[in-house]
Amino acid sequence: MNIGLDFDGTFTAAPELWKAFISLAHESGHKVYIVTCRTDSEENKADIADQSGLKPYRIYMTSGSAKSWYCEQVRGVKMDLWIDDNPQTITNGI
Repeated sequence: MNIGLDFDGTFTAAPELWKAFISLAHESGHKVYIVTCRTDSEENKADIADQSGLKPYRIYMTSGSAKSWYCEQVRGVKMDLWIDDNPQTITNGI
């Protein structure tokens, strides 16, 4: 299963919980991606990688675009599950 996890306001609200979740998900054969509306930059990617422990290739920054569109059309990855404190960004962006 591909899981899209929001960063700001979701991961950052409980980082230890989400680190444990990411680890367990990976051990169970699932893929977790951080998907954020942040602007795509090396600084943002490094910040998120440091905090989440995820490899940079699993961090998608949509620069405000709808997250589902970006993942599917730009990255070729369809998420099976979304976890987001602001769900309208999944289909509408910001």
